[in-house]
Amino acid sequence: MQNSCLPAAAAGFLAARGEADLAGGFREKLPALVRFFRENAPGPEAAPLSPGRLEYLTALLSCLSAMDEQLYEHYRALADLFRDQVFRLPQEELLADSAWDSLRKEAVALRFLSEELYGETPSRPRIGVPEIYGRICGEGKA
Repeated sequence: MQNSCLPAAAAGFLAARGEADLAGGFREKLPALVRFFRENAPGPEAAPLSPGRLEYLTALLSCLSAMDEQLYEHYRALADLFRDQVFRLPQEELLADSAWDSLRKEAVALRFLSEELYGETPSRPRIGVPEIYGRICGEGKA
Protein backbone atom coordinates (compact mmCIF):
# COMPACT_ATOMS: atom_id res chain seq x y z
CA MET A 1 0.00 0.00 0.00
CA GLN A 2 1.11 3.50 -0.63
CA ASN A 3 0.45 4.61 2.94
CA SER A 4 -0.21 2.96 6.26
CA CYS A 5 -3.99 3.31 6.18
CA LEU A 6 -6.70 1.96 3.94
CA PRO A 7 -8.85 4.28 1.80
CA ALA A 8 -12.08 5.63 3.30
CA ALA A 9 -14.38 3.13 1.53
CA ALA A 10 -12.46 0.13 2.86
CA ALA A 11 -11.95 1.67 6.32
CA GLY A 12 -15.68 2.47 6.60
CA PHE A 13 -16.62 -1.05 5.52
CA LEU A 14 -14.31 -2.54 8.17
CA ALA A 15 -15.50 -0.13 10.87
CA ALA A 16 -19.16 -0.97 10.18
CA ARG A 17 -18.34 -4.62 10.82
CA GLY A 18 -16.35 -4.05 14.01
CA GLU A 19 -12.92 -4.50 12.42
CA ALA A 20 -11.69 -0.88 12.37
CA ASP A 21 -8.29 -1.92 13.75
CA LEU A 22 -7.49 -3.63 10.40
CA ALA A 23 -7.57 -0.26 8.61
CA GLY A 24 -4.33 1.06 10.09
CA GLY A 25 -0.87 -0.46 9.97
CA PHE A 26 -1.55 -2.72 7.02
CA ARG A 27 1.68 -4.70 6.65
CA GLU A 28 1.33 -6.81 9.76
CA LYS A 29 -2.44 -7.10 9.29
CA LEU A 30 -2.64 -8.14 5.63
CA PRO A 31 -3.26 -11.84 6.36
CA ALA A 32 -6.09 -10.84 8.72
CA LEU A 33 -7.46 -8.43 6.12
CA VAL A 34 -7.54 -11.12 3.44
CA ARG A 35 -9.18 -13.53 5.89
CA PHE A 36 -11.79 -10.86 6.77
CA PHE A 37 -12.73 -10.29 3.13
CA ARG A 38 -12.95 -14.06 2.51
CA GLU A 39 -15.19 -14.61 5.51
CA ASN A 40 -17.47 -11.64 4.74
CA ALA A 41 -17.95 -12.28 1.03
CA PRO A 42 -21.61 -12.20 -0.02
CA GLY A 43 -22.94 -15.66 -0.70
CA PRO A 44 -24.61 -16.82 -3.91
CA GLU A 45 -28.03 -16.43 -2.27
CA ALA A 46 -27.60 -12.63 -2.02
CA ALA A 47 -29.28 -10.51 -4.68
CA PRO A 48 -26.95 -9.89 -7.63
CA LEU A 49 -26.54 -6.16 -7.11
CA SER A 50 -27.70 -5.71 -3.55
CA PRO A 51 -26.37 -2.69 -1.63
CA GLY A 52 -24.36 -5.03 0.62
CA ARG A 53 -22.65 -6.68 -2.35
CA LEU A 54 -21.87 -3.31 -3.93
CA GLU A 55 -20.45 -2.04 -0.63
CA TYR A 56 -18.29 -5.17 -0.34
CA LEU A 57 -17.00 -4.81 -3.92
CA THR A 58 -16.33 -1.08 -3.44
CA ALA A 59 -14.35 -1.72 -0.25
CA LEU A 60 -12.41 -4.54 -1.88
CA LEU A 61 -11.57 -2.48 -4.96
CA SER A 62 -10.53 0.55 -2.92
CA CYS A 63 -8.26 -1.69 -0.85
CA LEU A 64 -6.74 -3.15 -4.02
CA SER A 65 -6.24 0.27 -5.60
CA ALA A 66 -4.17 1.35 -2.60
CA MET A 67 -2.04 -1.79 -2.51
CA ASP A 68 1.29 -2.35 -4.16
CA GLU A 69 1.81 -5.37 -6.37
CA GLN A 70 4.98 -6.05 -4.37
CA LEU A 71 2.73 -7.55 -1.70
CA TYR A 72 1.87 -10.13 -4.33
CA GLU A 73 0.44 -12.96 -2.25
CA HIS A 74 -2.11 -10.75 -0.49
CA TYR A 75 -2.70 -8.53 -3.52
CA ARG A 76 -3.48 -11.58 -5.65
CA ALA A 77 -5.75 -13.09 -3.00
CA LEU A 78 -7.86 -9.92 -2.83
CA ALA A 79 -7.88 -9.54 -6.64
CA ASP A 80 -9.11 -13.13 -6.98
CA LEU A 81 -11.87 -12.45 -4.44
CA PHE A 82 -12.97 -9.39 -6.40
CA ARG A 83 -13.02 -11.21 -9.74
CA ASP A 84 -14.79 -14.22 -8.24
CA GLN A 85 -17.57 -12.01 -6.88
CA VAL A 86 -17.97 -10.15 -10.18
CA PHE A 87 -17.93 -13.29 -12.33
CA ARG A 88 -20.79 -14.76 -10.28
CA LEU A 89 -23.05 -11.87 -11.34
CA PRO A 90 -25.02 -11.80 -14.60
CA GLN A 91 -23.07 -9.60 -17.02
CA GLU A 92 -26.12 -8.05 -18.69
CA GLU A 93 -27.42 -6.87 -15.30
CA LEU A 94 -24.04 -5.41 -14.43
CA LEU A 95 -23.79 -3.43 -17.64
CA ALA A 96 -27.33 -2.07 -17.20
CA ASP A 97 -27.03 -1.04 -13.53
CA SER A 98 -26.07 2.59 -12.86
CA ALA A 99 -24.89 1.90 -9.29
CA TRP A 100 -22.32 -0.56 -10.65
CA ASP A 101 -21.20 1.79 -13.44
CA SER A 102 -18.51 3.79 -11.60
CA LEU A 103 -17.16 0.69 -9.86
CA ARG A 104 -17.00 -1.13 -13.20
CA LYS A 105 -15.12 1.75 -14.84
CA GLU A 106 -12.59 1.85 -12.00
CA ALA A 107 -12.09 -1.94 -12.11
CA VAL A 108 -11.50 -1.80 -15.87
CA ALA A 109 -9.08 1.13 -15.48
CA LEU A 110 -7.13 -0.79 -12.81
CA ARG A 111 -7.18 -3.86 -15.11
CA PHE A 112 -9.04 -6.11 -12.69
CA LEU A 113 -11.73 -6.64 -15.32
CA SER A 114 -11.42 -7.12 -19.05
CA GLU A 115 -12.13 -4.04 -21.14
CA GLU A 116 -13.60 -6.22 -23.89
CA LEU A 117 -16.21 -7.69 -21.54
CA TYR A 118 -16.84 -4.86 -19.08
CA GLY A 119 -15.65 -1.72 -20.89
CA GLU A 120 -17.76 0.84 -22.64
CA THR A 121 -19.88 -0.53 -25.45
CA PRO A 122 -18.56 0.36 -28.90
CA SER A 123 -20.39 3.22 -30.64
CA ARG A 124 -20.73 1.26 -33.91
CA PRO A 125 -21.04 -2.48 -34.51
CA ARG A 126 -18.01 -4.39 -35.69
CA ILE A 127 -18.03 -5.39 -39.32
CA GLY A 128 -16.89 -8.87 -40.26
CA VAL A 129 -14.84 -9.91 -43.27
CA PRO A 130 -17.79 -11.19 -45.37
CA GLU A 131 -19.61 -7.84 -45.07
CA ILE A 132 -16.52 -5.88 -46.12
CA TYR A 133 -15.85 -8.24 -49.02
CA GLY A 134 -19.46 -7.90 -50.17
CA ARG A 135 -19.21 -4.10 -50.06
CA ILE A 136 -16.00 -4.09 -52.07
CA CYS A 137 -17.42 -6.47 -54.68
CA GLY A 138 -20.72 -4.58 -54.82
CA GLU A 139 -19.05 -1.18 -55.24
CA GLY A 140 -16.84 -2.50 -58.01
CA LYS A 141 -19.86 -3.62 -60.09
CA ALA A 142 -21.72 -0.31 -59.88
